[in-house]
Amino acid sequence: MALGSSPGVTDGVLSRVLAWSVTARDRLRSGRDAPRTATNGWGPVERNTSNGEAVPGNGRPITLNGTTYPKGLGVHSPGAVTLNLAGNCTRLSATVGVDDEVAAAGSVRFAVVADGTALGQTPTLAGNSPSVPMDVGLAGVRQLDLVVDDAGDGNGSDHADWAEARLTCAG
Repeated sequence: MALGSSPGVTDGVLSRVLAWSVTARDRLRSGRDAPRTATNGWGPVERNTSNGEAVPGNGRPITLNGTTYPKGLGVHSPGAVTLNLAGNCTRLSATVGVDDEVAAAGSVRFAVVADGTALGQTPTLAGNSPSVPMDVGLAGVRQLDLVVDDAGDGNGSDHADWAEARLTCAG
């Protein structure tokens, strides 16, 4: 999946529909509004853990450069999490990087795609790269795609984390 594309179910294997929604409390949490989908290069997208293997719930704590994060998304490239924001959110913030569990292995790029337009992306990050803060304005955005690609070298060990991912949304 190329950065800047608008990923959909046909761009990869649909891992599962996520049970997360956008709330006014500045976070992702369980809920019923906002349809969402996820694609993942290996196993399911994990909530609050790194990407494990093929079975849901087998990830480890999200850890970037020795710092453990209690919240976030664990993805394996190529992957994307799509959220229907319906224009109700104003900002996304997260710390992104390759999880420490793969040591120096893995290489990915992260992108925030809003209504088909890339609003922010990282350079190629490897397992030993410093994590990168992302802070992107989302005013009026209807569909948000959190995209991870394999940086063009295959997806071996590409355990990518969106640590402390937060959405700021209206009421």
